[in-house]
Formats: sequence, structure tokens, C-alpha cells
Amino acid sequence: MSVADSPVPARFSCEMGFTHREFLLNLRAALGEGYSVAADGKTIDVPVAAGRVTIRLGEEVERRIASLALPSTAVEFSFENLDESERKAFYTAFRRSFQRGGG
Repeated sequence: MSVADSPVPARFSCEMGFTHREFLLNLRAALGEGYSVAADGKTIDVPVAAGRVTIRLGEEVERRIASLALPSTAVEFSFENLDESERKAFYTAFRRSFQRGGG
């Protein structure tokens, strides 16, 4: 999803090239300690303004390109009580903190 030119819906999912462990480490770097992770390790609750963002991690899978294996996880975002500008601000900052390499 290109954030710059499209609205951020209240609920959507995307594929990200991380294991669950890598995702949670990056999330800590991005958000500090301002969130909670459920006992299953796959559901993250982030309080934002007067609402919240729930992030759910799908199963870890491997994407293979010849002999190269890359991690991939489906990530679902659900925004509650956040208007379009708040959703966009959160997701823009989130994506920026998860960028790798050359952007």
C-alpha cells in the first residue's frame, strides 16, 4: 500500500518480510514500550490518541527464490476510533520505522 497517495482504511492486511521475532524487535524500536502483546505473541494492541490499533500477525512462511529463502508474515491492521488523518499518521510512521535498505 502506498501511503502517500491513498487513504488508509480502518482495516487492511499486507505481507511483510519479517519473522515474528524480527517484527516485534522492530516494533519495540518504532514504538518504545507503548503497546502490549497478547500471550499468543501474535496480537499487538497499540493505544493511539483516543483510539487504538490492533495488529495481528499471521503465520510465518518462507518465500523462496531459487536457493534464497526469505521470511514473510501476513500482518493485519485494525484501527478503532481513529479518523483518516490519525490512521495515515500512524501507518506512515510505522512503515518508515520498518523500512530496510534503500527505502
